[in-house]
Amino acid sequence: MARKHQQRSTRSQDPRHISEVVAEILARSGVGETQSARELQAAWREIVGPPLNELSRAVKLSRGKLEVVVSHSAAVQELTFRKHEILRQLRERWPQKIIRDIRFRVGPVE
Repeated sequence: MARKHQQRSTRSQDPRHISEVVAEILARSGVGETQSARELQAAWREIVGPPLNELSRAVKLSRGKLEVVVSHSAAVQELTFRKHEILRQLRERWPQKIIRDIRFRVGPVE
């Protein structure tokens, strides 16, 4: 019982703006990540263009590294040649996100 009392007393009792509360709830639920992942995949398809956008899929952005799954090694090679241009376009599209590198791996593109 004393432990619960200690936890409550350490929390801030100052009022918070509703946007802070909503952002925290979305972050905990993963909804924000899902929306961000959709936006990332849409941008990837647009920037890379056909036919490479059908052979690859942006999976996640973590610690500044964009992970991309590619259906076969020849497509990985082509994307590697275009890597700097793709990075430039991604950075222009999302200046608020830190994208330092792109990692390609061969795997199933769903």
